[in-house]
Amino acid sequence: MENLIPNRLTVLGHPQRLALFRLLMRRYPDRVPATELAQALRLKPNTLSTYVNALMQAGLITQERVGTSLRYAIDMEATRTTIDYLLLDCCRGRPEICAPLFNSEGAGDRPMTDEKYNVLFICTGNSARSIFAECILRDLGSDRFEVRSAGTKPRSEMNPLALEALAQKGHDVASLRSKNISEFVGDDAPAFDFVFTVCNQAANEECPA
Repeated sequence: MENLIPNRLTVLGHPQRLALFRLLMRRYPDRVPATELAQALRLKPNTLSTYVNALMQAGLITQERVGTSLRYAIDMEATRTTIDYLLLDCCRGRPEICAPLFNSEGAGDRPMTDEKYNVLFICTGNSARSIFAECILRDLGSDRFEVRSAGTKPRSEMNPLALEALAQKGHDVASLRSKNISEFVGDDAPAFDFVFTVCNQAANEECPA
C-alpha cells in the first residue's frame, strides 16, 4: 500500500489521465465504451489505450469486454482507499479540519424547508428527455421547484413526438421551448440547487461553472 498510493497519485498527476479518471467518475457506475471515451476527450485510440492501461495498472479503473467492445469503469473501492490515505493523518490528528467533509448534518441530511429550489436538467439537444423532465417536475412539484432545462448543442428543436406524448398525458406544453445552456451561465443567471444530466453525452462533457 505504501508504494501503491504514491503510484496512483503519480498516474493521476498527468492532466489527460486525470481528465479520463474524472470522466469515468462522473459516469460511475456505468461501464463506458472506449470509443465513447475517446470521442468525449478527443483522443486518438492509441493514446486512449495508453492512458487506460496506466490507470488499470494503478488499480484505479477496471476493464470489461462486451462483444468486440472494451468498456471501462472506476474501481470505487480503490478510489476510496486512495482518498482515505490522503485524509487519514488529517482526520486522526486534527479531526476538526475534516469535520466539514464528514459532517453527519451535511446537506444530504438537512430537513426540507418551505423554500423553492431551482432545478436545471441538461441534455445534449434539449429536445426530448430534458424537456420531459422539466415539464413533469414542474407539473408535479411547482410548489417546491422552479424548473428549467437546457441543451449543450448550439441549436436544437423540440421533438414533436415528445410534445405529443406530454400533451396526451395531460401536461401543459405551451410554455416549453428548446434552450441552450448559455442562457443559464453568467452573473445574472439563477443559482441552481440541483443540476441533472439526463443523457450520457451531456454527462461526458465538462459542465459550465
